[in-house]
Amino acid sequence: MAVLFTHVSGAHKGRVDRFNDAVERIRIGRAADCEVRLSPADTVVSSHHAVVNLTPRGYVIQDLASRNGTLVNGQAIERAPVSGNDLVQLGFGGPQVRFDVVDEPSRARAEADFSILSAVLEASDVISKYMANYLNEFGLTASKFNTLQVLRDEPKRSVTQNDLSTRLTVTGASITGVLDRLERDNLVARESHPTDRRANLVRLTDEGEQLVQNASDLHAIRTHELISALSENEKALLCQLLGKLVEAARKKSSELGQPRHSIGV
Repeated sequence: MAVLFTHVSGAHKGRVDRFNDAVERIRIGRAADCEVRLSPADTVVSSHHAVVNLTPRGYVIQDLASRNGTLVNGQAIERAPVSGNDLVQLGFGGPQVRFDVVDEPSRARAEADFSILSAVLEASDVISKYMANYLNEFGLTASKFNTLQVLRDEPKRSVTQNDLSTRLTVTGASITGVLDRLERDNLVARESHPTDRRANLVRLTDEGEQLVQNASDLHAIRTHELISALSENEKALLCQLLGKLVEAARKKSSELGQPRHSIGV
């Protein structure tokens, strides 16, 4: 078994301090004798800020009369139990350290879980390459195709750039790069918003509408050819399971404060 302290924020963000289960006391602070030592730059942290002790009932964290207090999962504490995935913050606004315990059963489960995740990621990669092959016939990438589809689905065939970014759940910088290339190919046009000076409208051109229609027709054919490998019951079950996985990933990403993703161009 191992005890992990992952530095989530602060000067040592990304570092992991690892201890075996024989360690009964782990001190946290800026002092040189602390087992989990924070950077001198993290001045909100006291020299000896907190300690995690192994007790008969599990791990317990105790604030060592620090100047700025200790928080566990956002709650100020003097002494509290800690378990896997608990977030310890050293002082209000101070650096955060995630506490985890990894034992052999959980390691075995992680390996089994990773095989599932690997299969999902491999499927995504292979299907993306399959799509790329036929979209390339139209000079499109998946990101360009998705952008054109969103515009085509708009009754007015136009939408603000910010709304487009939101619907595609991508960053503003990412959608700007995609639109630059689509505009260069005369598939979309950008123009000033008639009532909002801060916004730009993205409009699907006639050439873009014809191209996305042709690409969508082929996409429907190729998608059916691929998905026909599954029975109707398998399709329903796959959608249900992937939906649960996606929802879990969204929830975890939100908890970790992850930004929206970028897309290729």
